[in-house]
Amino acid sequence: SVWAGQKCLGQLAKWKTAEEVAALVRSLPVEEQPKQIILTRKCVLEVHLPFQACLKIDKFGLKATEPQMVLYNIYDDWLKSISSYTAFSRLVLILRALHVNNEKAKMLLKPDKTMVTELLHIWPSIFD
Repeated sequence: SVWAGQKCLGQLAKWKTAEEVAALVRSLPVEEQPKQIILTRKCVLEVHLPFQACLKIDKFGLKATEPQMVLYNIYDDWLKSISSYTAFSRLVLILRALHVNNEKAKMLLKPDKTMVTELLHIWPSIFD
């Protein structure tokens, strides 16, 4: 194993993760490669992201029928009008809401039938 006999496991884990992310990004066509990657660490308590809540989103949950890698722009087109920090904060807030009370969160995101979600977007259109 790569981990056997290692003394600095934390640093090794960071390096291995960086290698895997770099390999994933390099495997994508140039036009699909992300321009920015936001990383979080498990030990940071304030950024404890409930990624399980992603499966409660209809577009993800309905497609999660078999193990496969999929790539989504979970920010939709938010970065055209707000900073990456604000978009990340908005995403954390939405995911936490979905984790705490899925039905109420969905009702807040889409209160009526007039709220539109564009075809290639995940979230209903939110205007800043």
